[in-house]
Amino acid sequence: MNATQGRYVSYNELRRLLVHRRVPKIGRMPPWSLTFADLMMLLLTFFVLLSSLSEIDREKYRMMAESAQKLPPASTPKMQPAPMPLPPARLTEQAYVLWAQEALQQELHDSNLEIEHRDGQMVLRIGERVAFPSASAEINANFFPTLVKIAKILEKAEGRIVVAGHSDDIPIHTFKFPSNWELSSARAAAVIQALMMNATLPKQRLLVEGYADSAPLVANDSLEHRARNRRVEIRVVTGAPRSVEQP
Repeated sequence: MNATQGRYVSYNELRRLLVHRRVPKIGRMPPWSLTFADLMMLLLTFFVLLSSLSEIDREKYRMMAESAQKLPPASTPKMQPAPMPLPPARLTEQAYVLWAQEALQQELHDSNLEIEHRDGQMVLRIGERVAFPSASAEINANFFPTLVKIAKILEKAEGRIVVAGHSDDIPIHTFKFPSNWELSSARAAAVIQALMMNATLPKQRLLVEGYADSAPLVANDSLEHRARNRRVEIRVVTGAPRSVEQP
């Protein structure tokens, strides 16, 4: 309020007086006062707008929650994975392979895995594209649930379990992997470590091998064929494991 005139001074009038420096009786205001006043008005407007928006969001979320509660239970997606089938009571070699195929049916359907039975061995083949990033031996996080299932299957196996890494014929030269020999061996070791973390597998039955590009599935003559050759194979050698003779 202006002391000499006995009335309140409006904001616009005060602003006009500050601009024209016509406030001799109340003292000259510092130069930053006008900017500070404008800033305070902008902040006040911002908080009022923010408060109104929060009220709108709260009401919108309340309506969404009420609509979700009215949905029938059948519309809620199932997030739990399907349980693994129980192994047969008499787990022969053929029954074991059939049980593994049934337990990994979804993964086999999605082309994440391959299973074959040859020469008394069950071979479980893991492609690079689902298990590892390119030129890396770190297992993809989204592949760990599949490795857990594989570990539970291998717990029922008898005989030696060989985990072998394979690559294509394109050379690799990195500080960590000077060649494909180191890369293929490191990938096999990473898989076997993940299996041991999720199942009780005696170390005496486990073997890690790295083949680089020396044992391709198909010729390395196309991108598709090279991708198929980049893999990790888990071979289950049926029968009792051989005892290691002490020197």
